[in-house]
Amino acid sequence: MLRTGLGVLMGLVIGVAIIFVVENIGFAIFSNHDGLTVSEPLPLGAKIFDLVGWTLGIFGGGLAGGLIAGHRALIAWLVGLVLLGMAAMSLATTSYPQVFATLTIVLAIAAAGLASVLITHKYNKV
Repeated sequence: MLRTGLGVLMGLVIGVAIIFVVENIGFAIFSNHDGLTVSEPLPLGAKIFDLVGWTLGIFGGGLAGGLIAGHRALIAWLVGLVLLGMAAMSLATTSYPQVFATLTIVLAIAAAGLASVLITHKYNKV
């Protein structure tokens, strides 16, 4: 039980860290360097970095969480679901094209699924 909780917690921390780093790289590249305000729409390049960050965060956080929890693929799905919820909040509070919502869901499912397959595959090989 403790290992499962630790896996979820660490998966979320790792996933959020990945998202934070990738999003900040996007902001550094695509911002006007005077700082973005909340009222300004994000440049398309920064939005694409957000999508990539969410996908990589869900994959990396889910994979790490599942491995920490003792090769439990379900943890990858749980971490992915929580991080997808966070991405959905970001989508709802800023102006993203509708296609981003669809891509976010599809890529989140793919990332969590791939993480869970890798966790299960690694476990079955050992």
